[in-house]
Amino acid sequence: MLNTEREKQFLVDHFERTKKEAQAKRLEYYQGVIGRMLKEGREAEIPPMMVEIESLAIYDTLTGCFTEVGLLREMIYNKIPELIREKKSYAVIYMDMNNLKLINDTLGHNEGNKAISSMFKAARVSVRPGDLISRWTKGDEGLIVLEGCKSGDAQDVVSRIREHLPPNIGVSMGISEGPPDYNFLDIVSIAEQQMYEDKNLLKHTDTYGNKAR
Repeated sequence: MLNTEREKQFLVDHFERTKKEAQAKRLEYYQGVIGRMLKEGREAEIPPMMVEIESLAIYDTLTGCFTEVGLLREMIYNKIPELIREKKSYAVIYMDMNNLKLINDTLGHNEGNKAISSMFKAARVSVRPGDLISRWTKGDEGLIVLEGCKSGDAQDVVSRIREHLPPNIGVSMGISEGPPDYNFLDIVSIAEQQMYEDKNLLKHTDTYGNKAR
């Protein structure tokens, strides 16, 4: 267990590092874009474009869920302080597709993107409105934060997600839980390890990585 202020600072530092990395990747590109717009006399178009850029940093365009930066921002500034005030525990579900490379290689990246969207759609219809979902990487990994939910309840969510997945989509999932004064990223790391254990259990699988029946 970590001191609340120490945990918050740890998360803030991680968020700031992640944000700076994203900003650095975009800075050179947008400097060129804005420079051309100014030369063309299109100053009025710049403010709404900047609002859209900020939104892109927080929300993933493919899935409509939080990005990693967006989820960390929500956890640091809103969710963790709220959980601490209300003395609520929470659970984390870490998701990872088993067969994205196969889909991309055999059917193409458009079908791969559809498969990723299907995974997140299954997650959205399986959780409560107040729960948080993030595309944790730019690939096929996802994170779900369940407020006031322990691993037993989280297992029910995992089962619902599997029920809503298309038959050709295999997903490994891991669960971790903790009170709000535990380090959030440590809880995520435990859930990730549980996900890999789930993946290792898939000894008898079909072509798409689904458990054999």
